[in-house]
Amino acid sequence: MRRLPAVVVLLLPTAAWSHEAGQQAAPSWVFDPWVLVPLLLSGLLYTLGTTRLWQRAADWWRAGMRAVGAEMRMGPELYPSFRRAGLPPPTLRCRTLLAGAADAPVWWLADLVRAVLPVLQAAGIATTEEIDIDTLEGRLHAELLATDAVMVLPPVTAAWTRLPN
Repeated sequence: MRRLPAVVVLLLPTAAWSHEAGQQAAPSWVFDPWVLVPLLLSGLLYTLGTTRLWQRAADWWRAGMRAVGAEMRMGPELYPSFRRAGLPPPTLRCRTLLAGAADAPVWWLADLVRAVLPVLQAAGIATTEEIDIDTLEGRLHAELLATDAVMVLPPVTAAWTRLPN
């Protein structure tokens, strides 16, 4: 898969056509497929703009999750997982959050890193001094503000179904 720069991630307006009526429906917002597929497969957690610390913290979190065997791409696996379990096809929804530097909930990434900190240390992935968890949130926020970046959280996928009768 080819790697795309983060700045390629754009929501593109598209107009949907009604085949029956031949009329254009209201514009909707969709992801360009060349952008969406690489993002879903990458354990999406990044910023739009140059943010070294953000990338490093996201890498720590991903490394910690991989170290404990977590499925990093479970969202796209929910549908087949329901089917393999003998359940009816689920309804799927996916959402994410994009936030400008001033309003970005950077505590989110700092808390994720805090949660995997013991794993990172035990696996030799990062040291306590390197991460400096007590100042990580402030440093992440300062970096976003300094670069006027946009925080992009990973997509959160929900799946549900109803059993017949």
